[in-house]
Amino acid sequence: MIVNYDSIFSLRQAWLTHGRSRYESDPEYYGYETQTQTKLWSQSGNTNLVPEAEKLLSQLETEVETPRKTWHPAVAGAYAVVPDMLAGRPQSMRQQTLAPDFRAPLTILASVTAWAATDSNLLIHRGTLILALTLALTRFRPTELIILGTTDGIEDGETIITAKINTQPLDLSTACYVLTSCGFSRRLMYDLARGLNGFKGGWPKTFDTQYPEKYLTNLIPRLGLDPQSTLALPIVHHKDPMLLDPSTWINTQVRRFANPENETET
Repeated sequence: MIVNYDSIFSLRQAWLTHGRSRYESDPEYYGYETQTQTKLWSQSGNTNLVPEAEKLLSQLETEVETPRKTWHPAVAGAYAVVPDMLAGRPQSMRQQTLAPDFRAPLTILASVTAWAATDSNLLIHRGTLILALTLALTRFRPTELIILGTTDGIEDGETIITAKINTQPLDLSTACYVLTSCGFSRRLMYDLARGLNGFKGGWPKTFDTQYPEKYLTNLIPRLGLDPQSTLALPIVHHKDPMLLDPSTWINTQVRRFANPENETET
């Protein structure tokens, strides 16, 4: 089963309607986020970790390229080009505009599913890094941010849930909450998967725990996404390159997607 939501609001409404909760005995598993807070923050967002993401972004070595102002011929403008005017050319003036960005949109597909034993602080740290990367990429290229949940299920042996986060402009409060909240990933997403497709607490039937990236690679075209312009971030694990060396990882992704010609790099 694959279910796509066009917004976090739509995802939240589905959770409230179809979600099936379970007894919660370990508050640390949810990052000490209560059910009441999950209901509130999934609606209003939470910007508590935005300063941390912005601090990380300011430490990056890569200078993100911004649109540059260029002069182009026009009927009216700031100044005249005398040779053009004497030659009788109608567009003898010059106007200054921002150079258009013809680069194809980029999609960040970020899995929020994790091993049950994964520490909540690790989930929070990873989410902050993804938020910092999103802030960097949206500065110079159209970027779509999609969160992904992958679990087992009755239908097809899997439950795939996706939801888009508004990036035009970037909805910081929602992105920050969704990417860094254990209450969202382990309560809202799992409750919904349980209600929609009988989630039992396991991985999709074709998921290989030794090669988690392979499952995501095969999933991208099934979601209707372009593999060449999609940055897929698999399930959370302690050997994740972004966690081992955050600055290097983010800089690598920025360089990779700064130019479409670099997108085939790994």
